[in-house]
Amino acid sequence: EVVPVMTAEKRTAVTYEVVAKQVPVTYNVTVPVMTPTKMTGTTYEVVAKQIPVTYNVTVPVMTPTKTMQTYYTSVPTEVVQQMPVCRMVATACVDPCSGCSYTSCKPVTEMVAVKSVVMQQVAQTREVVVNVCSYRTEARQSMSTVYENVAKPYEYTVNVCSYRTEARQSMQTTYENVAKPVEYTVNVCKYQSVEKSAVVNKTVYENVTETVNVTQTYSEMVPYTSVVKVATRVPVAPACAPGYAAAPCCK
Repeated sequence: EVVPVMTAEKRTAVTYEVVAKQVPVTYNVTVPVMTPTKMTGTTYEVVAKQIPVTYNVTVPVMTPTKTMQTYYTSVPTEVVQQMPVCRMVATACVDPCSGCSYTSCKPVTEMVAVKSVVMQQVAQTREVVVNVCSYRTEARQSMSTVYENVAKPYEYTVNVCSYRTEARQSMQTTYENVAKPVEYTVNVCKYQSVEKSAVVNKTVYENVTETVNVTQTYSEMVPYTSVVKVATRVPVAPACAPGYAAAPCCK
């Protein structure tokens, strides 16, 4: 039988401790430097200037011109027209009931020739003098004001920024892991074999042979006879040939 045995043993381990340390560090910085620099610029000034200008104008010109003019004159003219005139005519009538005769006036319309005077427009011509307007181009001069941009140089001072590199030093804190040995005691478990005596029951299995009847299924091939019909080609006599009986095709 295996029996565990606990034994105290001393062992050594290494632990790490973080230790801060000041280290000098040199680094570069970029420092801006302002330098006064003279530069030249250009400004533009608007200057008025008088220049002669020639331009064309259109001038109307009135010219007396003789021309023929048509005008209309009213002329009285006698015209005869047929006008309907209504007048009353006395007519003798007989009363159908009493048989008495009486006179009745009935309106009768007649066409009568009537003379009238109408005014007709008659065209006539005459010579008149009218002013005809025409145009001619004349060149004229005047002074015009134009504006020009005149460049003027000037000098000015600006601060130009440049950069230079400077080396600087400072102290930087760094951290290091320092190894420290540590001794500690641990319980070590070991196993020892111990002999013991005891009576135990043990089961043993033996193989026994036995015959068992088993039903088995199998297939057998059995011969049998069958009738097979085979199509054959039978010669047929020509249709209605002499010396042969009538074939089915001649029906």
